[in-house]
Amino acid sequence: MKIDVKDSEAHLLMAGAYEKKGDIVEAGKACKRAVEADPSNEAAWRALIDNYRTQGRLSELLQYAVKKREANQDSEVLKK
Repeated sequence: MKIDVKDSEAHLLMAGAYEKKGDIVEAGKACKRAVEADPSNEAAWRALIDNYRTQGRLSELLQYAVKKREANQDSEVLKK
């Protein structure tokens, strides 16, 4: 299925579909694409955090979040 790369919600839906299939790695990639599409999407961040926690990749997530914050200083989500 091809989706608009700028549609954060579509990426989240794909993440949910991957999770239901048991493909946690692809679900994580879809969550990350959702954040990339819209860094202010809190649901995308929550999904990414939950996914990375499940995978035991929280330190990697922290590094990613710091990098995103530096690139998106105006994002209210990343200021929290």
